[in-house]
Amino acid sequence: MLSGTETQGTATTVLRDVGFNVTSCELRKHSNFPIDENDTYEVTNDGGVTWETITIASGSVHNFSSTGSIIGIRLTLNRTSGSDTSPAYKSICLLYK
Repeated sequence: MLSGTETQGTATTVLRDVGFNVTSCELRKHSNFPIDENDTYEVTNDGGVTWETITIASGSVHNFSSTGSIIGIRLTLNRTSGSDTSPAYKSICLLYK
């Protein structure tokens, strides 16, 4: 969630080594839509060396361009004005294989 008059901010999950090469994933969220419609989402499977943009849509699978076992999610929260309601998330889930 953005605080004060911030119009942009970044939230990054803790990176997790899952013990095997992750080749694809799907990101699911529960948020205060449509207030989050300007936010962007990125995922990594190499410990944050590279971040790839992911599209959130039901059943949309992202195939990584590299291999790696350390996964994470990065969200860029955006709002037009500092007085607008901030994007907020109740939960985020990364399904991976």
